Amino acid sequence: MKFKSIIITIIFLSLIFLMIYSLENQKNENGESCLSLTFDDGHKSDYTITTPLLKDKDWKATFFITPSNYKQNVPYFTNKTEINYIIKDGHEIGSHTTSHKYLTELSDEEKYKEIVNSKSIIEKDFNISVFSIAFPYSDYNSDILTFSKIHYNNIRKKTQVIKEDTNIKKSCRIIKSAKIKNKNIVLMLHGITETDNKISEYELKIEDFKELLACIEDSEIKVDTFNNCNNI
Repeated sequence: MKFKSIIITIIFLSLIFLMIYSLENQKNENGESCLSLTFDDGHKSDYTITTPLLKDKDWKATFFITPSNYKQNVPYFTNKTEINYIIKDGHEIGSHTTSHKYLTELSDEEKYKEIVNSKSIIEKDFNISVFSIAFPYSDYNSDILTFSKIHYNNIRKKTQVIKEDTNIKKSCRIIKSAKIKNKNIVLMLHGITETDNKISEYELKIEDFKELLACIEDSEIKVDTFNNCNNI
């Protein structure tokens, strides 16, 4: 009986592995890969650096913003006027929760405020519809996912993180592989800086950002908002 149980367990785990592999490598039904450039927190560079560079290529991105950030009117975050310009350029605005907290450490009531209130605040402040959410610190669990799916069409989970110590050439290979395999890919970035005075390790130098954009262009992969890529 013990041997039989072991065999059943092995078969079960094998099936689980095959399901995960299938989901991870699933191709788009229409045979077209899509890359989403997503930017977290609402850094000032979203307006001063990122959107002008994207405009030159006619690419649209998704900016996950936090109401507590843009309402502060501090130098390193975009303000409402600047976010409105980003919206007018055709980019998607998503929620990064209300105040950028670790969601798994909050009560159910606090989670509701962070996930649902952020959506309603952004929609009211900018007269737009918010379809997508990205969790701060990629901190979530199954309950948070289930709850968020009630209020959002798209939830950013698996991403390729781009920050100061990222090997851009390696990221390029991943992007080109996604194009060849007809898979979607999501890049997560934060601020872009023109100096060595970084706010955090997640900021990327403009030279590296331009190299990344050139690589994306060279791959000929479709670039669009997170919402649009999810609805191809």
